[in-house]
Parts: sequence; structure tokens; C-alpha cells
Amino acid sequence: MSSMAKKYYLILPGLFLLVGCFVARPEPPLEIPPNGIMRHEFGRIAAGAPLSKTFVIANPGSQPIGLQAKSASCSCLASPAAGVITAGQSLAMDARVDTRALRGPVELVAVFATTEPDRPYLQLVLSGEVVPPVRVQPEVLYFGQLAPGANHVRHIEIEPSGPEQRIRRIRSASGRLGLRQIASRSKLAMQKRRVTLEVTLPQDLGSGGFEDQLLIETNDPLLAVYPVPVLAILLPN
Repeated sequence: MSSMAKKYYLILPGLFLLVGCFVARPEPPLEIPPNGIMRHEFGRIAAGAPLSKTFVIANPGSQPIGLQAKSASCSCLASPAAGVITAGQSLAMDARVDTRALRGPVELVAVFATTEPDRPYLQLVLSGEVVPPVRVQPEVLYFGQLAPGANHVRHIEIEPSGPEQRIRRIRSASGRLGLRQIASRSKLAMQKRRVTLEVTLPQDLGSGGFEDQLLIETNDPLLAVYPVPVLAILLPN
């Protein structure tokens, strides 16, 4: 996994854990390795697609092993996120990921404290690449700090992430943004079906923060609407 991968820990809402004991699973039980890291590479997956992995943790020793999530504020589907692996038995832990908000190379890490003195922590790691239906540059359209009343314009480039993806419509969530598609004569842009969009803020904004979204409607059944945040700060007169 590239060092550029975004790392998400258990406290984030993207990763959920279910803890169950002595359930038949197709995965063979594995002992906690010396470094405490159990890893699963899931490859490339579409944003919005379900993602789950069962880790079956074996205890070949003569003493039970206790597991406890480091953070009590984690988004768990079962509570508590804890368990005891009896000597000679195994514990099945189901990690399920909500991929709708994830983008690009990611590494999701669930950290547990254990009662093993030589392996005090267990890390369950899911890593791979989450591919959205469209590629957007920039991913957040930030206008910056602006003087009120002027005409504020920014550009954003949008292209389908694959040959089967289609952009059906682009709209403003509030209906207040001005949107205009700019024609491109670039052969590469036409080949990639890249769209350059001119985005204009409303001119009647008062001072303070402004938030909106570009909603990119696609033919993707998993993520039919891809949101892009639009942010600005309007300075006082």
C-alpha cells in the first residue's frame, strides 16, 4: 500500500465492527502476529459498494486473551466492541466499511488492546482503493475569502472514472450557484469525456461563511449522486 494512502481509524464512521464468538467461517483462524497487525488488501472497489472482511483470531495458548476497543466512542454495530478468546478457541470479528465517503487509496485501522503482554495491541487493517463514479478536480471547490458584491468565479473539471460511467446532470444543491459548461477543443478532454464547469457564486451573499454543493448525477447504481462541497467566506464591507 502506497504511503499516500489515507488512514482511517476505528473512531471514524467509515469502519464498523461486529464481534461474534465460535461462528463457522470460511477463513482459517490466524494467531495474532508478533507485530499485532492483521491485514487484508481488498484491491479496487467502487465507492458505495459493500465491503466486509471477517478476521478469525485463534488462541493456541493456555490462557484466555481479552480484546477491548481502545476508544469507547467508536461506531460499532455491536456493543461492547470486546471479546475473550478462550484458550484453544477462536474469535470471529466482522469488519464492515461504509465506502460512500471514501476516495482513492485508503487504509482503515481498528485498534484493540489485548491482555497479551508481548502483544498489547491488535490492529485490524483493511487497505485498497475506493473508486468514485467520477473524478473531480478540485475535490472541494473553495473560493477563499472574498469581498462581498463582486462576481466570483471558479472552475472545476469532472470526468467519468470509467468507460461505463455517465454524467447525467450537474446541479447546485441550493439552486443558487451559476453553472456554465465551457467547451473544450482538447482531444484528450474529449476522449476522457471531461467536463469543465464554470461556477459562479450568488452576488447577494452577506458576510460570513457560505456552503453549498455541486450534485453530479451519474448512472452509477451505487452512488447515483456524487456531491462536491462548495465553500466560501464573505468578508464584511
